Amino acid sequence: MSENKTSQTQPESAFDPLKMWTSSVDTWTRLTRENIDRVQSFYHRGDDEKRDPGAFFTTGLDAWTQLAFDGIERLQSFYHQVAEVESAAYERAKKSAQDLSEMVSESVAVATDVTREWHKIGLETARRSVRAFRPAE
Repeated sequence: MSENKTSQTQPESAFDPLKMWTSSVDTWTRLTRENIDRVQSFYHRGDDEKRDPGAFFTTGLDAWTQLAFDGIERLQSFYHQVAEVESAAYERAKKSAQDLSEMVSESVAVATDVTREWHKIGLETARRSVRAFRPAE
């Protein structure tokens, strides 16, 4: 039941650290059991000439190698998902910067027009003031 809740709230492609951890634990457990069985069967074989004193080490190394490659594959998948998210974020940031640039350009143009109009109004007011105090001819 809880799996249905999780699948409804997260898309399948979303990175799930719990799933990554549990799959690693499951893989490690499975490989450890297999390797312990291999080592035990080797030691209980009874054939002294065919015993390999490094069998436990090599089986452990095999398990570690398998786990390491699984982890690298999961990490590669994670980085691929991160790259997709970063790419989308980059595009949004780029679009926001373009929008901001357009808005600033429009603001500067409006400010320039308003300043020009205020200059005209100021000059016209000064002319009218001078005319008001000029003696009548």
